[in-house]
Amino acid sequence: MGAATFAFNPKQQAPSAGSWWVVFLDNSDQVNALAYHDLTNEGLPISKVFVKTIQADKASLSVGASHEICEMAVDPSLNSAYQDSQGTLWAGEICDPVEADQYRYESGGLLVTDFVTPNWFGHKNAVGAIDLQQHANTAFQVFTMYRHHDHCGPPRSIAYTSAIS
Repeated sequence: MGAATFAFNPKQQAPSAGSWWVVFLDNSDQVNALAYHDLTNEGLPISKVFVKTIQADKASLSVGASHEICEMAVDPSLNSAYQDSQGTLWAGEICDPVEADQYRYESGGLLVTDFVTPNWFGHKNAVGAIDLQQHANTAFQVFTMYRHHDHCGPPRSIAYTSAIS
């Protein structure tokens, strides 16, 4: 996989076919959503970031955008799931477990979201940090204040019980 390239498209210009989109819109089109990621009609990732909604909530635009871009990059098809030892299925949302405002950090002068590492998903023999900023101590530990609503499901503080044994 090559390096990502970024292009700005004015409102009147459609993005190139095959592009992944990050769209900045004024107001949310979903209740309680500051930002979310979904799929385009082509089945490709799109992140929607709602600028006026984020500002009205006194949240950080860069944190909201980085949250969705990170999750879009790690799970572009919105279909990753992991099962813990109790049989609970967790969506592969890497920012939701640590999305509360106090877990953001500065990178290059810009506030960005924290995110969990693969160790958060309880891999056998996992060693090392569970999230980048090292707030979590155990796999599947959730530190969230439910700020973003991801189109693919509820916040990570609610998990789904698997019917699979």
